[in-house]
Amino acid sequence: MNNTFSIRRFGKLIAKELTERIRIILIISISISLAYIAYVLWETLMDGNPIISMGARTSFIIFASLLTSVFAPFILYKDINHKRKGVDYITLPVSVNEKFLSMVLISLVVTPLAIFSTLLLADTLAVLIHRPPFGIFIFSKGSGSLSYILNQVSNYSALPFLTFAGNLHFRENKVVKTLLFCAAFWAIYIFVVSLVSALLVYEYNDQIQKIIESEGMQNNSSLMENPLATIENFPVLKLFVNIMTAIFTIGVPIGALIFSHFKMRKLQY
Repeated sequence: MNNTFSIRRFGKLIAKELTERIRIILIISISISLAYIAYVLWETLMDGNPIISMGARTSFIIFASLLTSVFAPFILYKDINHKRKGVDYITLPVSVNEKFLSMVLISLVVTPLAIFSTLLLADTLAVLIHRPPFGIFIFSKGSGSLSYILNQVSNYSALPFLTFAGNLHFRENKVVKTLLFCAAFWAIYIFVVSLVSALLVYEYNDQIQKIIESEGMQNNSSLMENPLATIENFPVLKLFVNIMTAIFTIGVPIGALIFSHFKMRKLQY
């Protein structure tokens, strides 16, 4: 099969993939939703008048969706590069590009959205049935939930792409090796950011102190007491932070996808 992309062939492939995997996706979605409902019921039973904040509910939904997207490649495509079990999938009469895009959509889009939607539905039903503990719906006007969710997704967007790549790269002990790699990558990233930030602060300490004083923050004895205000007003530091943020939120996902596509093209059994 050549590497040309056929919309018709891709449509048949993704329909086949979803048909084969929809059961496990639904099981995961319903299980997590039941766990959420059980948590709400527990809080209600333990406290006659519980207050379950919107922030806590939103954080739970984001965490569950993120966790699902991190482990979805291992659950749905664990045998993709298995020396024996992966042969059937890799020999499907479709191009590598079609198989790759299908995997990306189902692992990193469809499954997390299914979890998110199911949890949001469960939360909405809980508010409708017994509103006092919850107060308002998550997406009520003025709640700020949408911006919070988008911010959190941006902060952790690299992780699912790294695990997606790890699932294609490692053949044995995939989960352990991938998580160790992610931990090492995160440690190196934090080290580089911290080291360069410290060097910049040391190099331009006089200018930073002038900025702090000009902004009426004379009582702050160090950068660490008000880092955000200083970053906003200090061009070099702000540029560095923006570059590192772009690398993590945009560069790493794109790099992981490119690496994953390369690994899929080179799969041999």
